[in-house]
Amino acid sequence: MVEVLQFSLLGLELWRWVLLAVAVVAVAVMDTLQYHHSRSVFRTTPRTGFWGPAQYAWLRRYVGSDRTQGKRSYLRNPIAQVVIYPFHDGWHLAKTVALVCLIAAIAPAWPSALALWGGYYVVFTLFYKQLLRRPRIAE
Repeated sequence: MVEVLQFSLLGLELWRWVLLAVAVVAVAVMDTLQYHHSRSVFRTTPRTGFWGPAQYAWLRRYVGSDRTQGKRSYLRNPIAQVVIYPFHDGWHLAKTVALVCLIAAIAPAWPSALALWGGYYVVFTLFYKQLLRRPRIAE
């Protein structure tokens, strides 16, 4: 078994190639949910279902997929959002799998992979939630 894992192709061990392949499959799932849901194996999923179209994923944050009923209780806690949200819908799950696999494949050791993951999350959150969003304009 160890000999199989030590097999290398183009200078990369087999396990790194497997992680890269899983990451590529996850990105394909993301693109399918985002752009080709109606022609995919996920097409029978309701729009607010776990494997529903990515453009409706935000509706899953609300009770009964209705913004007027408020956020689901587990999403009111900021720490729970960090832990649970990556598994909240198919698109975010696929993105999490892709990032974890890519970081694990390129990092030389697990502590480095965890540091890369943490750095990615901090920078992404800073830009996505703070710098790139405009305040909501009252209607």
